[in-house]
Amino acid sequence: MAEERIFSVSELTQKIKNRLEDGFLPPYIRLSGEVSKPQFSGGHLYFTVKDSGAIMNCVMWRTSIASGLKFDIETGQKVVVTGDIKVYAPSGRYQFQAVRIEKEGVGNKFYELEKLKQKLMAEGLFDIAHKKPIPKYPKRIGIVTAKSGAVIDDICKVARDHNVYVNLILCPAKVQGEDAAITLIKGIERLEELGVDIIIIGRGGGSMEDLWCFNDERLARAVYNCKIPVISGVGHEPDWTIIDGVADLRAATPTDAAKQAIPVLREHLENLDNYKERLKNNIQAKIDKLKHKLSDTELMIKKQSPQMKFKEIERRLDLYSVNFNKSIRDKIDSYDKYITASRQNIGRMMRATYETSNRRYISLATELDGNSPMKRLLGGYSYIENDAGDNVNSIKKVKTGERLKLVLSDGSLKAKVEEVNEKHG
Repeated sequence: MAEERIFSVSELTQKIKNRLEDGFLPPYIRLSGEVSKPQFSGGHLYFTVKDSGAIMNCVMWRTSIASGLKFDIETGQKVVVTGDIKVYAPSGRYQFQAVRIEKEGVGNKFYELEKLKQKLMAEGLFDIAHKKPIPKYPKRIGIVTAKSGAVIDDICKVARDHNVYVNLILCPAKVQGEDAAITLIKGIERLEELGVDIIIIGRGGGSMEDLWCFNDERLARAVYNCKIPVISGVGHEPDWTIIDGVADLRAATPTDAAKQAIPVLREHLENLDNYKERLKNNIQAKIDKLKHKLSDTELMIKKQSPQMKFKEIERRLDLYSVNFNKSIRDKIDSYDKYITASRQNIGRMMRATYETSNRRYISLATELDGNSPMKRLLGGYSYIENDAGDNVNSIKKVKTGERLKLVLSDGSLKAKVEEVNEKHG
């Protein structure tokens, strides 16, 4: 015989938990029974639901209480609880985790409401694309609600505080009971005939049964088909009805609906003043800009005129004359400096040349004087000329018997050549 597996307590509890929570039952179960021992702890609600044959431990977490519990729960009440089964492993017990608790009988209404909601949603009555915009500055606002009570009083107070120039038109209607939906529809139709700018429909807070007329399918279609924007303000913020989904705008309360429909005149007047100031500043800025542009254009036209061109030519000529005269003066000064410097250099060069030439002259004169023929003649020398006056410096130029002239330092002699010898002496 094969050995059977032994489970730990945690393993077995986890298997039971998985079996109960995964696929064993639908995601949400509707459980009916009688409430027993309800008590709040840490913001959570703990209670049991029982019938003649069994008891079920239940819990509703505080995150679900605000939207899922609309009445004071007490022992002995017949209820329908919506939720699912959860296993609490540390204590090894299962419990029903509730997300909504309804009084028995009301639960069927919730079921019907959910069916109607899904039907209208499938037809597109809740689509945002069909929502009409709410006018910012309405003149006439229609109201469909009870002819007296806190709702109409609060709306009138908001109108007095926000904008006394807005006209309020009330179409009284029943807001509770079997025939209330018909009166609400007639109110919408009447206001549509009058041609108001916005319609507010709603009533004050109450139980789900009190607000049930606002879940009527005929009323929902009347709101959807209305050509005038409709704001719903039914009950308090947690309450939700069919017309909240169909209306063009849902307000948390009737008072909030009035606040969203009626603009605050003071704020808009301030906005107008601010807009006026901005517009004034923008216009002034544009005027200043145009003036500046006009001045530039005027200056450009003046610059293009013959007079301005002549003045510009005169100005340029004057400037050219000044620059030219300055250039000439600068060049003359430069030339003067150059000539002065050159004169000084030439003077120095002439003195140096003169001194050099003078020394050379003295040297040459001394040398020339030493080599002068007269010096030689004074020393007893003479030179010879023929009859033609040519200097005779070679025996080859002399013939025997030729007459020659001998020039001495103090005179000359006539002589006749007796003999020509090629040898010296």
